[in-house]
Amino acid sequence: MKTEYYIDRFKINFSQDYSERQTKLALLEKIYNGSIYDNLPPFYQEYGNSVGSPGGYIPLAERRPSVKYKIAKIIVNELASMLFGESHFPQIRASDKNDQNTSEFLQKITRQSNLRLVMINAVKIGSVGSVAIVVKYLEGQFCFEVLKTKYLTPVFNQFNNTILESLLEKKILTGKQLSEMGYQIKEEDERKDFCLMREWLPDQEIYYLPYKLEDKNNEKFTIQVDEDKSTDHNLGFVPVVWIKNPDEDDASDVDGACIFEDIIDNGIEIDYQLSQHGRLLKYNSDPTLVIKDPSSLMNDQLIKGTGALKLGADSDAKYLQLDSQATDAVLAYVKQIRQMSIEVVRGDRANPDKLLAGNSGKALQMLNKPMISLVDELRISYGEIGLLNIYKMIFSIATNENIDTQKLNINVNADSNNDLILDWPQFYPVTEQDKSTTANTLKTLTDSGNLSHKTAITSIADDYNIQSVDDEIKEIAVDQAALAAQAPKVSKVINA
Repeated sequence: MKTEYYIDRFKINFSQDYSERQTKLALLEKIYNGSIYDNLPPFYQEYGNSVGSPGGYIPLAERRPSVKYKIAKIIVNELASMLFGESHFPQIRASDKNDQNTSEFLQKITRQSNLRLVMINAVKIGSVGSVAIVVKYLEGQFCFEVLKTKYLTPVFNQFNNTILESLLEKKILTGKQLSEMGYQIKEEDERKDFCLMREWLPDQEIYYLPYKLEDKNNEKFTIQVDEDKSTDHNLGFVPVVWIKNPDEDDASDVDGACIFEDIIDNGIEIDYQLSQHGRLLKYNSDPTLVIKDPSSLMNDQLIKGTGALKLGADSDAKYLQLDSQATDAVLAYVKQIRQMSIEVVRGDRANPDKLLAGNSGKALQMLNKPMISLVDELRISYGEIGLLNIYKMIFSIATNENIDTQKLNINVNADSNNDLILDWPQFYPVTEQDKSTTANTLKTLTDSGNLSHKTAITSIADDYNIQSVDDEIKEIAVDQAALAAQAPKVSKVINA
């Protein structure tokens, strides 16, 4: 990624204490939320201070776009919704189907702690490459904290790169920010930069008192622990789950691939083209007046809306306007860039203008096959590695004898922690059209004797929430017998 290029072009200032990794992640965050242009002059400002020509004309490329489409954010939101949105969140259960207590307990925690919303936010924050989720148990309830990894330095287990040995958070804040957080900061230090740190270890969560960055150059300086906020949790593991995006280039890196990195330039191009399009429309609303032989006005002042111009016999006046072809060309160009960008990052290809209400779930899945493949990869990172480890941490905390968990009112088997499974739903729900087609097919196969009724019921068990196929067959037999009993019976046949 051309980090220095974007920093120079958009006049961005990052802390000098940022590492190369922190600078890249911070830049990607600005691109995601659209704040990358904040240090540029407004788009309408044609003259002013600019690089190389103070007070001169400011090129369009050096102004802040008036329109921000935020295509990166749009694509990431679609992926987050497809991954953990409504009807897409997985069900957690123990591999032993008879162990219902474990499944019910974890599902209850999921609802009470709004874990689905936590995971959706984690996907959005982690779109730049990675994200960390802290698991907490406070006052009888589980809660979670989603952390931006640009402030974090992880140390992984040498045998398992999904398990943390320690995690250090280091933020650079101003004295005023710390004062607003409740720290006692001298008034003369409110504009100075401070470092605020906390650290997670297998048995402790350590908070450190903030210190001024200028103090670290003092040989006698030492970092002091904040005893009031630090705690001994004695869990035996770091209660933080580190999630990184799939990355084919460097699997050993602490960060994965940024979801939208390949379309950064496309997103910038769209913003500037749409801004220029708005400029074009404003110009047509107030076009330039061109007067041939302006001396015929006899030095009269031109004021809009004052009536007709009085010109001489050889004089002429007209407006300079742009036709609609120019505006159509811009919109067509933007539309093409958007479509190309979606293809590059494997985004949602469905066009609302062309979709019909009758489209089946299978048709939508075929249309969005590239996005389905990407979400399937993210299910491994954010699901099988991220969410599943969160559930295991919840289970370990809930069954820890050294922690007061009476408020949870649990009755589970501690051995189930190693046998937890995520059941993912279908990407697109089965529509009535799909059900009708399947029903006709199954009827034809069973009537012709090429398929048993048990196999037919088994094939649709998930769609109709059938827990036991054998029990369902028995219920069908009972219903058929009841209907047969209600049918009129022929008691006597008389031949006329």
